[in-house]
Amino acid sequence: MQNSYQAYETASGYTIPITNESVNRRIERITRQSMKGRFVRTRSGAGKRSISGDIATLGYPDALAMFLQATMFGRTQTLSSDTLYRHTYTVHSWDYTEYTALQPMTLEINRDGNQSTFCRDMAGQSLSIDIAPSEPVGLTMSVLGTDHKIDTAGTMEYSGEKPFFWDQCSISLDGSANLDFDSFNLSINNNLEAYYTLQAANIPHKIKRTSEVAIDITAEISYVDSAQYHAMYTAFENQTDIAFSLAMADGNNSFLVDIPAMRITGYESNIRDPANIRTAITAEANYSATSASAILIQVVSGKPLINTPFTLNDSYSGLLGYDYNVLTGG
Repeated sequence: MQNSYQAYETASGYTIPITNESVNRRIERITRQSMKGRFVRTRSGAGKRSISGDIATLGYPDALAMFLQATMFGRTQTLSSDTLYRHTYTVHSWDYTEYTALQPMTLEINRDGNQSTFCRDMAGQSLSIDIAPSEPVGLTMSVLGTDHKIDTAGTMEYSGEKPFFWDQCSISLDGSANLDFDSFNLSINNNLEAYYTLQAANIPHKIKRTSEVAIDITAEISYVDSAQYHAMYTAFENQTDIAFSLAMADGNNSFLVDIPAMRITGYESNIRDPANIRTAITAEANYSATSASAILIQVVSGKPLINTPFTLNDSYSGLLGYDYNVLTGG
């Protein structure tokens, strides 16, 4: 992560294999309207400039921790052993600075192996986490930033970790295990927007929020337990909150999502065959006064993330810089 807004982070770090990347410079066009006795288009000029796009990868513990840091930044980090580190994320009710809602990061995109595009002041606009049968966990992060430069490519280092897989996932509702979830998606949307001012420049002056953080859940459930089926529907009908928890573990690495007040906003059942009643639900994470947050996410991995930016690589690579210390203790 950058030490300050509008200052590039250039250190190299761990490589994260990606499945897709579409981060690019965007330039708004300005058309000069005038009547000159011809029908062809009048030459346009350059307007507002920004950097935006998506990065998709699998649920590697390091990638998960980094994407959450870029999207939420409300993180404390404690050393749980000599080789394991626990990263805890929540949503805070304050912005990082007066210029940016989230801690800015530098993203390096290396598409030719020699020169890289360094994009600065990047913020996690949104993050989607997908879990489905016979699939590794999928991550997609949308980013938004201000400016870029071309420079020498950084050094890439691979972590060697495996992504989380669907068969490592367990879910509970109101403290009771639920074995009937077919699929699950968690979406965190920061509702960010680039703001432009009269500053003798055509890049954003600020990246700020336009609305509250939206945390949404979609899932499909094949019910076997009728009691759980009716309990879920009752919570939907009465519009009462239920506690949701998701846990995954792969050796020493783990991933936890805790939503203390999940409100079901949509509940649609259908019978697809004689043996199954399938229900598609949509829900939102609401603020819990008891927990003082709408969501808590923890990732345990073997990387302390001390001054370690991340590189993205398959046919592409990129760098997301970290700059913070490990806190020891409980």
